[in-house]
Amino acid sequence: MCHGPRLNQRSVPRATANHLVMCTTSRDVSCGRLLDVGLSGCAVESPRLLTVGECVKLSVWLPDERESLVITLAKVRWWADGYAGLEFLYLFPNEESRLRMLVGV
Repeated sequence: MCHGPRLNQRSVPRATANHLVMCTTSRDVSCGRLLDVGLSGCAVESPRLLTVGECVKLSVWLPDERESLVITLAKVRWWADGYAGLEFLYLFPNEESRLRMLVGV
């Protein structure tokens, strides 16, 4: 799997992922791929430029689930060559439970 330049510079381990993700910003909506995910953030591959400091809403399509996992508020912490690192700032409690299942904790 291809990794962005900063995927290995984190203090909390993440689970490897390969899910379609939709990023919604104040400017537009774009699709990308979730590369890895933890309880506090994730890395995505996106053809659209994400701006460091920008806030986004994420919808992650998970296999065998009817509804996407929604991260209500995340902040772009880094961006390089089509990859972004996002910090999760807010998600509803039921979504946090789903995230924990996805991460395996």
